[in-house]
Formats: sequence, structure tokens, C-alpha cells
Amino acid sequence: MAEQEQSVRMHEYQMQLENVYIQLLVDKPWDKQFMSSRLSLHSHVFAELFVCEKGELVLKTANGFVTLHPGDVAVVPPKVPHIRHQTETPSEGCTLGFICRPKNNQINVGLYRRLRLFTDGTQILVYRNQPFVLASIQKITNSAENSEYLLPVVYLAELLLKMLTKEYETYETAETENTSAGSSQSAQNLLRMRELDNLIDSEYTKKWNTADVAKKLFLSPRQLDRIALKRYGKTLHRVIVDKRIKTAENLLVTTDMTVEKIAITVGFNSSVGFYREFVKRYNMTPAKYRETIKGRDSSTTV
Repeated sequence: MAEQEQSVRMHEYQMQLENVYIQLLVDKPWDKQFMSSRLSLHSHVFAELFVCEKGELVLKTANGFVTLHPGDVAVVPPKVPHIRHQTETPSEGCTLGFICRPKNNQINVGLYRRLRLFTDGTQILVYRNQPFVLASIQKITNSAENSEYLLPVVYLAELLLKMLTKEYETYETAETENTSAGSSQSAQNLLRMRELDNLIDSEYTKKWNTADVAKKLFLSPRQLDRIALKRYGKTLHRVIVDKRIKTAENLLVTTDMTVEKIAITVGFNSSVGFYREFVKRYNMTPAKYRETIKGRDSSTTV
């Protein structure tokens, strides 16, 4: 695959915009003569943007197939297995590869915060009937062919932001297409959901206030509650508590920290609240849980 990619790659550009290092890989347009159907599923360290101009483009993934028609666009995040699938309907289109890296791990601020939808995702994003993307890619390609210094990267950032900020319909995965769930959502809301995931993972030990979190995501508290229910099927408060309890369970098994220390470490204000939530979930106290699990491991080892 690497040899084939090298043979069609035209140009590579990179630059820093705000807190993001962006590398752009501009490919030649492909048509029915260039197919990778004989190869197996593969992934890249970079994201790929596929645009269908004519015919029908099918991407095969680990979960099923994603079908693109003229004007449709698919963004495959890094490390997501995929391949262009051979079909009876020839297709024409083009592909861009790009890499976005945060400066100094500034992942929740500035431009990188916006672009994380494309770089940190685990599912293919599909944008339906977006003819402007073809014109934008042509603009990128032309600037690359004319060797215009950093303009290709600037045009790429412009394209990605336009895809994010406008309320286009997007389908997350091939699985969505197969099940015909019809639960499409805007790229804006999907981005906010991913930002909420990141906030929970990185700040679950802190004191949470719905209003403060909503402000970080440019939402009202009411909107945040709706997104949390849609994302997790439970309130944001319950998501945080469950995250703390699950982390505490791991610390009980893997460390010798006291129960009181664990309670504070995972974000509870007191051991009383921690005990109550832990017993509610595991039907035993934290100390009993630790004793049970470690006793079971000892007997297994013997």
C-alpha cells in the first residue's frame, strides 16, 4: 500500500495555524483505473478525506460499508480500518490526506479543539451532497500545482472549518448506514459530544458544575443536559459518578491506597458519599470488594 500511495502522491505541505501543526498530503484524482480492491483493510497515521465526483464510491470498513454518491464526502480518522471497495459502478473522485497535531498538548483550546472531530474520532464521518467540497479541493490542488508556498494548508483548514461550522447532516459510521437508524446529527453537535467525552475523561475528578461545563462547550445548561442524555442515556451527574466509581474500583484492585484516599483521588468530597455510591453499584463496601477480588486472585494463582 505504501508503494502505491507514494506513486500517486503529488505534494506535501505543513505549517502551524494557531495551536495546530497541519500536514497536508495532496493526491492525484483517481478514477476506475486506480482501485485498491485487492488489498486488505488498512489504516493510516493520517486522516483521509474522500470525495465522490461521479459514479458510486464504496468504502469497506470493519463494521460494514459506506456508500458515497456524487457530491458526498467521507472523512476517515487516523487508525480507522478501511479500503475502497470494488463495485460494478465505476467512480471518479479525489482524496486528501492530512495530519493535525496539537502544540504543547493544547487539545481543548483554539483551532485544534475544533479539528478534533476529524483527528480523534473512531468512526467514519459522511457528509451528504456537499458540492462545495469539490471546488475547495480543486482550489487546494491548484495552489499545490502552482507551488504557492503555504496556501494549500490554509485552504485545507478553511475547508475543514466550513464543514464543521455549517449545519450539514452527518452519519457517523457504516453501522448507521446498515441499520438505517436515521439518527443523523449535525457535525456541530457531534463535535460537542466528543468534547464532552474529553472533558469527562480529563476532568472527572474536579468539582463539576453544569453551568461551567456548558459554558466551556458554548451551550446552555439545558442543551448540555439534552446532549448528555442522548450521548450516554443518563444525566451528566450520573455519568461523572459512574466514571469515578469505575476508576475507584480499579484503584482498589491495583493499589494499596486507603479507601478514604481513593475517594478523594477520584473526586468525591467525602468517603461517606463514595461508600454510598459504591455499595449501590457493587452491593458491598469498597473494603469488602478489595478483599474479595484479591482473595480470588490469590486462589487462582495457587
